[in-house]
Amino acid sequence: ALVPVAEYVRFRRGALQGERVVLETRLEGRTAGGEVVLRHRISDGEEILYAEAITVRAHVDGVDLAEVFGG
Repeated sequence: ALVPVAEYVRFRRGALQGERVVLETRLEGRTAGGEVVLRHRISDGEEILYAEAITVRAHVDGVDLAEVFGG
């Protein structure tokens, strides 16, 4: 299971019912403690940006999350 360590979200605008929402996530790196740092972009998949986020996550079972997210 994923364990939330920290997060920062900057909301740009709200999505309305019926709007297409796409979540893109990429690995940014690791903390000194080994948790992964992820960058997220929430958009319509084209030009509208709803939010950007940076999250730090650990895994309780010791799974290497960097490998899971392509690192």
